[in-house]
Amino acid sequence: MPLGGAVVAGAIGLGGAIAKGIRARKQRKEANKIDDTRPIMERTRASIEDEQNARIAANSTRIPGQSYLENQIGAQTARATNQVQQVGGSTGEIISGLTAIDQNSRNAMNDIGFQGAQLNQQNKQMLGSVLRNVSEEQKELFDYNTNQPFQSRSLKKQALLDASSRNTDNAISSLQDTAGNIGTAAGYNRALKNKQNPYANGAA
Repeated sequence: MPLGGAVVAGAIGLGGAIAKGIRARKQRKEANKIDDTRPIMERTRASIEDEQNARIAANSTRIPGQSYLENQIGAQTARATNQVQQVGGSTGEIISGLTAIDQNSRNAMNDIGFQGAQLNQQNKQMLGSVLRNVSEEQKELFDYNTNQPFQSRSLKKQALLDASSRNTDNAISSLQDTAGNIGTAAGYNRALKNKQNPYANGAA
């Protein structure tokens, strides 16, 4: 190939290499703009409130309206005690009446306590159910809202980086090929000149 043609071809090759290098740099910049930081899973407010309410219920052994019931039992006990004392009778009868009143009061309070324990067990089971639902909700929301977009961003970034790397390699290869072709053409032209004019290098 004549040197002039090699220079023209070299210029074209150099232009192509520069274009590939520019494209590679642009792709790398675009890839670097993509935020591929692994996201943090967050819970919804409703989910948190549901769990808080379930925990409060599970940590309590009191039944709804228990304070009112306790006040009613106390008032009834006081009325019955006052009535026994007013009616009078022998000391044994008064003691027996007061003992019966106290026993009834204790039985009523124990019944409330038993109902509270049963309710507490139900609330603990409800908390377990709520937590299982919360866990499934967290997984679904995290996958739909966070993990899938993260995977898409990561794949896009990796594709851009791969393309940038390939364009960089192609640019370097093009430069090497261009330099090699120009060098070969220059050597060919020197040999051709020497062949046409053997005295060009001072030969006798």
